[in-house]
Amino acid sequence: MNSKNIAFGVITSYVNSLSPYLDFIKNASKYGHKITTFIIAYSHNYSKKIVNELAQYVDIQLIKMNNDPEFKKRLNQISLSKKSIKTLVESKNFSDHNLIPYGKRRNNVLVNALLLKPRIDYLIFVDTDVKPYLLTDEKGDFQEIDFIQRHLGYLKNQNVIITTSDYSGYYIIPPIKYKGLRELLIGLEKEDVYQILTEDKTLVTASPSDQDIKKTDKILGGNHALKLDAFKQLPPYFSVTYTYKEQLVLGRGEDTLIGMEIPDKGMKTINIDTRIFHDTFSNFPAKPSIYNPEIKNRFYIACLGWLGRNVFLNWYLQQTGKINHQEFKARKERQKLNLTTGSIKLASFLDDRRFACFPHALEAAYNQLDEMVREYKKINYAWKELKEKVTERRSENENFTG
Repeated sequence: MNSKNIAFGVITSYVNSLSPYLDFIKNASKYGHKITTFIIAYSHNYSKKIVNELAQYVDIQLIKMNNDPEFKKRLNQISLSKKSIKTLVESKNFSDHNLIPYGKRRNNVLVNALLLKPRIDYLIFVDTDVKPYLLTDEKGDFQEIDFIQRHLGYLKNQNVIITTSDYSGYYIIPPIKYKGLRELLIGLEKEDVYQILTEDKTLVTASPSDQDIKKTDKILGGNHALKLDAFKQLPPYFSVTYTYKEQLVLGRGEDTLIGMEIPDKGMKTINIDTRIFHDTFSNFPAKPSIYNPEIKNRFYIACLGWLGRNVFLNWYLQQTGKINHQEFKARKERQKLNLTTGSIKLASFLDDRRFACFPHALEAAYNQLDEMVREYKKINYAWKELKEKVTERRSENENFTG
């Protein structure tokens, strides 16, 4: 049995099901791992019955995102400034749009883990639509694995601060083939998936014997683990928001950005080649169809999120010297040019005018880049202060509240 303190973390809107929490709790127990706590950050509501049942197996830490007085009290107790508490906890657009940025959601879990006593050594993030087993073939067969050990076996290595892997199951974009798809994907900066979409290869399988272990800068939000004794080297999660047609768009990619920042800090992220099952559309084994209204709408929202992410990431790449200003401008023009072709043809293909808006949404996101950068600097300032306060309190004979 592992002697380290391990916590699971999940971000969700509602806690209204035992899955996947109980799946991972029982998987840990099956392979001899003791879970110290399960941290669940929720935005809307939870079922007391579900939480009480989970609490029979493990300590449950609930955080009401955006407005949790107890959470704020604990941050006050480490003398974190009111300004930083507000930055880390509150979402300024929640009252108007009922939405919380993905980065802020994950930070709620991470900050909670850093405040707990006894100290949490490893924090493992999973999502509500993943399971601790692999999809081993296209017929729908699964095989359970020692999920925690697959992460900890590599996370213990020197300078490794994050372990992660992709998923088995259906890819987030369903099979699609139309004239203009390549241009759309270039505009979304996802041109590497063109072949799997057009050749209907979106179902991914895995094997317990997979061992393609390697360094990576790609982190998957619902399948990654953090080494918290190296928390001073961890950047905060961050994802953008922008407004388009009076609607708040949540940028995707809080995991993408942190994956880029880790190597810049001299640390490593390791791909452990453990593709746990992702029930992408919540109806496996049904094959996804782009014509399904729910799937089509999800794809539309995801595209808007990728556009916001790409605008900020291009800025980040320029700021860190990975691209120059000319390349920054060239990327913007390439995105817009290809989106103009690809999105109009997609709107016609799907008979849905919404998809023709992507070039305008991209322009709106670029027009709000300054605000994105201000938010990024605010979260980093608050994060720097948080790390200082946690370090100070831990050095004071560990008598901080948990």
